[in-house]
Amino acid sequence: MRQSRARSAFIDDILSNLDSVAEHAPQTSTFQHVADERLRPFAPRSDRHRRIDDWAELGEAVEQAVLGR
Repeated sequence: MRQSRARSAFIDDILSNLDSVAEHAPQTSTFQHVADERLRPFAPRSDRHRRIDDWAELGEAVEQAVLGR
């Protein structure tokens, strides 16, 4: 398996998936995003991963994390 040294981001709504990426690729920025508004109140949160449910804000955060803008 080859690994990239480039900046990367991972977005998911499931904390165990985010935790796995943080463990195996700690250089990757992780973001929790719950797209379905009906599920947001039930989705657990973690201080380990930034939670952003707004699409535009998430896009800006990913761009900042990956491109440094």
